Amino acid sequence: MTLIFTNFHQLGAICDIKIDGVFDPHWNKQYIEIIQGKKKKSKYIKPDEFGSGLNSMPLKLRLRQVQGDKVDLALTDIAPVMNFNQIIYVIVSKKYPILYVGISEGGLLKGVLKNGRLRHHVHKMLAIRESGTSHTAGWLQHALDRYDANLLAKEEGLSEQDFKARLLDDVYIAIAHCGHDNWEPKQVEGTVLNALHAQMSSVLRPIQIMNTATVKYDPVEIEFPGNISHF
Repeated sequence: MTLIFTNFHQLGAICDIKIDGVFDPHWNKQYIEIIQGKKKKSKYIKPDEFGSGLNSMPLKLRLRQVQGDKVDLALTDIAPVMNFNQIIYVIVSKKYPILYVGISEGGLLKGVLKNGRLRHHVHKMLAIRESGTSHTAGWLQHALDRYDANLLAKEEGLSEQDFKARLLDDVYIAIAHCGHDNWEPKQVEGTVLNALHAQMSSVLRPIQIMNTATVKYDPVEIEFPGNISHF
């Protein structure tokens, strides 16, 4: 079995990122544990108070050209992924040395985009307090680092539109499939994570793994993103 990755593409070239709300420069940068649910109660980690004050809209796949060739190439590259439910995706950044490997058995559109897993990652990165998102431990320090950087950006006097447009412009994603759905992404999640970490991390730029849950390590051949050396 071979896992075939797309190139890494800027997140905004794959989906529409719409951030609203009002950024709060006075958030105390604390997280709290709360209990949610009526019949089945669950523990959630949330930003204290209202977090960063920002909100996110569902991440819809881009259907039109708004950034020139960058969008066209990205959508063409990910088109084969749309045929499969069993996929793996990778989140990296050109600003922060982070690496996250996620899985979906619901395909790209429903499982990852719209209100899927990727929107929860946006909430975590931007310290957005939203009822369905628990801010797992691996993302907390990154969210604080990003919040501090956003504080500095606000002090530069950017317009609200420019400020929000730049919030996640450093984030890139690559997506992989096996050419069929007769496999389980969770069985190879750890294998992929270790392989990507080995490819991307170095003494001069150690990569921080954001995954904290237990993963599995079944063997799999991997065709890495063609532009992985850029990260």
